[in-house]
Amino acid sequence: MRKRWTYKAVDAAVVSHLQKALGVSAVLARILYHRGIADAASAEVFFHPRLDRLHDPFLLKDMDVAVARVERALRQGERLLLYGDYDVDGVTSVSLLCMYLRRLGAEPDIYIPDRYKEGYGLSLAGIDYARQNKVDLIVVMDCGTGAFDAVGAAVDAGIDIIILDHHRPESALPAAHAVVNPKRPDCSYPFKELSACGVTFKLVQALHQRRGQTIDSIRSLLDFVAVSIACDFVDIRDENRILAHFGLQEINRHARVGLKALIARSGLSYPLTISDIVFGIGPYLNAAGRLADARDAVSLLLAGEWAVATEFANRLRRHNEARRHFDRANLREAIEMWESDPYHDRLPIIVLFKADWHKGVLGIVASRMSKLYHKPAVIMCMSNDQIVGSARSMHGVDIHALLEGTRAYLTSFGGHAAAAGFTLAPDNLEDFAQHLLSEPVWQGADKRMPALEIEAELELEDITPGLIKELKRLAPLGPGNPNPLFACERVQVAGPVRYTARNSVRLTVAKGKSPAFRAAGFRRGDFIGAIDGPEINICYKILESEWNGRKFIQLQLKDVIPVSDALTNPVEGEDDAV
Repeated sequence: MRKRWTYKAVDAAVVSHLQKALGVSAVLARILYHRGIADAASAEVFFHPRLDRLHDPFLLKDMDVAVARVERALRQGERLLLYGDYDVDGVTSVSLLCMYLRRLGAEPDIYIPDRYKEGYGLSLAGIDYARQNKVDLIVVMDCGTGAFDAVGAAVDAGIDIIILDHHRPESALPAAHAVVNPKRPDCSYPFKELSACGVTFKLVQALHQRRGQTIDSIRSLLDFVAVSIACDFVDIRDENRILAHFGLQEINRHARVGLKALIARSGLSYPLTISDIVFGIGPYLNAAGRLADARDAVSLLLAGEWAVATEFANRLRRHNEARRHFDRANLREAIEMWESDPYHDRLPIIVLFKADWHKGVLGIVASRMSKLYHKPAVIMCMSNDQIVGSARSMHGVDIHALLEGTRAYLTSFGGHAAAAGFTLAPDNLEDFAQHLLSEPVWQGADKRMPALEIEAELELEDITPGLIKELKRLAPLGPGNPNPLFACERVQVAGPVRYTARNSVRLTVAKGKSPAFRAAGFRRGDFIGAIDGPEINICYKILESEWNGRKFIQLQLKDVIPVSDALTNPVEGEDDAV
């Protein structure tokens, strides 16, 4: 789909001051400005993450109650059950807390619900398991905020529940012993965007703090948090930037044996970045819960011996290969179904149902459909006589708020602005779909075409070793702190244009006195149609790649426009002097 090029607005005076105060290039000063950094003090905090800048965990509502209850369980030798969701955030949360409690001499039980038999969240089957095994306290991670019935069943059975979650609550909270969730309306915690594993780490930090110990002695657990931050796509700002920074250090300097085995199986090379984790580690960990038993992922993360770790890494690789088969097949069917509707271009949201689609890949298919058509996507299938669905959105549309209006049709529901999951009775499907299709989905969001928000125009000759060194200081990159997007006009096509595997295009580009750069449009074979002459306009990111042990700079093409086409829609008030 054709994209709009827009340039982020700047205050030229602030950027100039920042450039001089920090002694950096105008390009980096502009990028920092777009990240909310306007002075040397805030730049210092950004460039030099420190563990002592983490927020006090007791600022989280109910944290003191949760800590007291865990301490009591440890003192009295109570039976503990760690209950986590089956995705990466859930399994890393369970693994982190299990690892810490083992240090304290406890041996908690672990329960991960079956995606197909129990579905998302705290299940009645899980509560029944706890009751049969005489569990005294369940710590629920990455779910539970909306589990009113299951929490009620636990209370009736005399079992206490602590919920560690980050999903948006409903108007009320379940009657758990403690609900630690920064998104609680009555929680004044200064940073709301923690992953569930981040919230779990805050519990560990609080327990550690009560023992009078420094945070340095638990920094080895931050690898779990970094993996969760990457794979749950939370903002890498504020506290998450600190947690991701030190978590990546742990992975790259002394990865635990389970992660080391998975890294070896995935073919990644050190040092790993957030992007490496998203595309190289996350799919393997998620595949266990999508197709088999998510406890395999926990077993891998908790493995202490190489033989055990490699066994589970091999299992996860097999699960991931099967997952790829299902998501490709289901995506192909979804595209065919959507485009067979003669009115699909006019519909505000993609709503598709096929009974035999694979439940484990609904979210992947929804995400890809949303990106492909620049519309929110709701993808559904049958499971245990219920319809289950995953919804994904794009910038400007709150999918959680949209589904909130359909609650009358749903039997369960949870999520956040970008993603949600739900179940409904088959009899409600038609009314549910019609409600969504008739909703004012966009509510002011720009639906004309997706926009590329460009940091600055950057001539190819200005891509110097000095600039590359500066840009590396922005890491870790991700949501809230993305790899900068640049534009350059009238770039010369300096070599043959090749169509390669996985619908990708590769070429060589140059301009003026610049060296020739390799450029690639990954999964964008359609770019070939825009390369209709010796010059093109490109929108790109700068990547440092490696091949046969040699590092080189590569431009990742995000859009290509023929020089004859209209180019940009500059943001009003932009100052091009910077």
